[in-house]
Amino acid sequence: MSDRVVDALSRLTGRPVERGELRREADRRLRWGELGAGPTVVLVDPSYEAVPGSVPWHLRLAERGMGIAVVTANRVGLFRRLAEPQGRALAEASTEDTAIRQLIVDAYLESYSRPPQVAMIRDEARLTSRGVASMQRMRAEGSLPDVPLVALSATEQPEQIRRASLTAAASLCSSVPRGRHVVVEGSGHYIHHDHQEAVTTAIAEVVDAAELDR
Repeated sequence: MSDRVVDALSRLTGRPVERGELRREADRRLRWGELGAGPTVVLVDPSYEAVPGSVPWHLRLAERGMGIAVVTANRVGLFRRLAEPQGRALAEASTEDTAIRQLIVDAYLESYSRPPQVAMIRDEARLTSRGVASMQRMRAEGSLPDVPLVALSATEQPEQIRRASLTAAASLCSSVPRGRHVVVEGSGHYIHHDHQEAVTTAIAEVVDAAELDR
């Protein structure tokens, strides 16, 4: 957690606290909507309903196959072993403290400890293709509220997906008075892994903007 985000969350909680306590308090308040700065939105390389149509058929097939594979791996007891390197990579990018690193790995693995959590990966892939019509209808019937919004886009993707995603993100941000589109060069889909500072800067930015609405 960067100093900018710690400072921003300290202002919202109203008192200086130790970082670990701040994480727990911020999580509780965010979960129950108790922050007083008003609503904000940070989108980290989100998916858009316009993108699936631009995805080559072999990549769509691979995505569906991956969803089935992770569920199967979980059933035979292999998923935790496969997920642990990803959790360790995240931990090593987050802190030099070995004790905190292990806590991050434990939390990462715990988030995939139950079958429904693993099945979520498969179901998300299914929703991407099956929910296009309903998402298009909802977008046509409504509009986003005027809140501080930052959308972060990755660049390390197949060219067709990259172009479609960047276009969709730019269009979304232009539809919101306080929307801003940030292209994170050299980042894959997990921007929070590859370029953490881009995410924490975006969070601090929308929190600062929301405080002006008080």
